[in-house]
Amino acid sequence: MKKFLTAVLAIGLIGMAGLTFATAKTISEDTVASSQAKSGEMETQEYAGMVVNTESGITLMAKDAAYLLIGEKLEDLVGKTVTVNGKLIKGDIADTILVAKIRETK
Repeated sequence: MKKFLTAVLAIGLIGMAGLTFATAKTISEDTVASSQAKSGEMETQEYAGMVVNTESGITLMAKDAAYLLIGEKLEDLVGKTVTVNGKLIKGDIADTILVAKIRETK
């Protein structure tokens, strides 16, 4: 009986230790930003134009091209002239901008 209880306790302790090591660790935003900048993933460009709602989605109508926009809270900017910072993704049909920052211009 003692061996059985000892085995159960040992298994329980091992399980708790594994759970403790498996929990998510938080990383500061500065560390993430610097590692992404080093890897080149966050290279952004600036685009300017008017935001319109099209069949394809929220679109930036620039001087020489139209870009689909992917980001949050873009609906509030429809009909306004904006400057967008983001990463351009070339597409077969349309180019898309992953919006990093957007601000209304006058």
